[in-house]
Amino acid sequence: YYSIFTTKEAWEAVYRAHRKDLHVFNAFTNMDNGEIMTEYGFSGAACPFMGAFTTWIVNPEKPTARINEKTQYWFCVPNVEFNE
Repeated sequence: YYSIFTTKEAWEAVYRAHRKDLHVFNAFTNMDNGEIMTEYGFSGAACPFMGAFTTWIVNPEKPTARINEKTQYWFCVPNVEFNE
């Protein structure tokens, strides 16, 4: 699939509109490196519908503090050919 990057506001609006039908499609967390990625999709779909990737600087003295936190948001578009 292709990732189409978007704004936080657009992503949140679409997430709110479809929240009840979305399920976690793929996720990973690496708290030691300050990374969380979650993709959401619909049941039975071949690819996720939307995703977010958050990064931050880890402070060993305050491991729960997220310094310089940034999130990228995207929508997913299937990469398929259509036969007419």
